[in-house]
Formats: sequence, C-alpha cells, structure tokens
Amino acid sequence: MLLVHAKGGPPLGHVLSRTAARAEVHLLALSALPPSVAGSAGRLCASVVKPADAHRSDLVSLIVSRAEAVGADAVLTFSEYAVVAVAEACEVLGLPGAGGASALARDKRLMRRTWQEHGLPQPEFRAVATEADLREAAAELPCPLLLKAAWSAGSTAHQIIRSPHEVPTAWRRSREVMAESAQLGFAELHVAEAEGDFVVERIVTGSVSDWFDEPGWGDYVSVEGVVADGTFHPVCLSGRMPTVEPFTERAGITPALLSRTPRTVSWRSPARPSTPSACATAARTPRSSSARTAACG
Repeated sequence: MLLVHAKGGPPLGHVLSRTAARAEVHLLALSALPPSVAGSAGRLCASVVKPADAHRSDLVSLIVSRAEAVGADAVLTFSEYAVVAVAEACEVLGLPGAGGASALARDKRLMRRTWQEHGLPQPEFRAVATEADLREAAAELPCPLLLKAAWSAGSTAHQIIRSPHEVPTAWRRSREVMAESAQLGFAELHVAEAEGDFVVERIVTGSVSDWFDEPGWGDYVSVEGVVADGTFHPVCLSGRMPTVEPFTERAGITPALLSRTPRTVSWRSPARPSTPSACATAARTPRSSSARTAACG
C-alpha cells in the first residue's frame, strides 16, 4: 500500500500503526513527519520517501510514479488536501479509489450546486471569487451569512457576516487566513489557486434542545456515512461541541447519545415563505463538513 501523507486528517501515528498491521506500507510524505512519528516510520514502513518541492508540480504523476515503483495494490490518504490528487492517481493506475466525483466532496461550491440540482433542501448560497461577488451576494441573501473557503477544512477562514457593511472586513480576513494556511501547508494540494475560491451561504440556526436532552453540546450534529456505488449509507451520528467564534468547529463525539425520541429536522427559507419545507428524520439528514443541520423555523 502507498500511503500519501499530508497535513490534515487524523494523527499520522494513529494511521501508520493500523495500516502497517494490515499491509506493507510505503509512505510518500508530502509534509514533514511529526517528531513523534519520525523515528517509528522507518520501522513501520517498507520505505519512506520525502519528495523535493520541485517534484510536486504534477502531484498526480508523482503519486502514480511512486505507486508503480513499489508495486502498490492500493493508494490511500487521510488528508483532506490530498484526496483529489489520490483519487485521480487511482484512476490512472486502475485501482479502487474515490473516483472522479471526489472534488464534489472537497469543493463546497460544487457540493452545493450538486445538491441544488438534485432538489435537496439546503441554505441559499452563492459562489464568490471577489469582494464584488460577496457584496452582490450579501445584497441578495438575508443576513446572517457564513463565508467559507471552498476548499478549506476544519472551519479554516470561516467568517460570519451579520450585515452587508461587514463584507469588506470579512473578505479581507478570510483571504488573509487562507493565504497563511497555504503557506503552512493546510490547503488543497492539487487545485491551483484554490485558496481564492469561496462560497457564502445562509446560516441555518437551531438550538441544543433540537438534538440533545442535556446542555453543553453544540446546536448541530454530523451524520457520518459512506458513499458506495452512488448510494449513501449512514453509519452513525456525531455530537458536536459548541463552536468557537466566529464559526470554528471544536470537536465531535462519535456516536452521539441522542434521545430515543425521534427528532425531525425542518428547514424553511424565511425569505420565501411559500416554499414548502423539507423534513427528514435526523438519522437520514446528510451533512457536509462545516455545514449545520439544525431545526429552523
């Protein structure tokens, strides 16, 4: 197995110990190895390669070349920022992988558009690439709004916009954070200038009591699942901790200890009261990373 390591995802030590127990692992390190793992990587892996920056301009070719060199039967990554490159490399190699739709799970603009095309209920949104785009969106959509970097992970660069007057500050701050994140390696590795892509959407509000009988939780949950052959298979619910201002996720506890009483999620756009609400039980409500699923009147 070729394991492609980059920043993001679960701790590398956690991943290595488990993958090495099941397969011969060859590590392709696109990011520096954590000090806690640097010593054990040589023992757990059949090989460890750290390519020079000059060899990363064509990331897919780099992964394909290394996989062919070690005779890999599988290529795997746990980093959000390498998912698309690994998926494309697997297609070139003829190996199982996330496939051509992997970008739909990473680019929030494509994700929202796909859900929209299939009639799934979701907050109103706009793709934005400039401050002028954001100003136009803020004039069309009722506040509060949430500005997200389209390719970010872990709530990076999220900004709440409570009025159109806050657009310049929110745009500047999000761009600054994404530029800094890219320098630190916390950015999409395969899409050029991905740090400049954003989406702004309405915030779906809710309360802790919509989900939990006890205080201390966040006002939303995550539905964890697997998509296989185009079908979503729900696995469990994760309870979330309250977010940190302005809109940063802290942690999740899996599985969530929800009440046995069935919960119903209702989402209705206040701006369009004639639009029928779309309801589903909590256990059937898919949720994307950083998007809230909460009851909204």
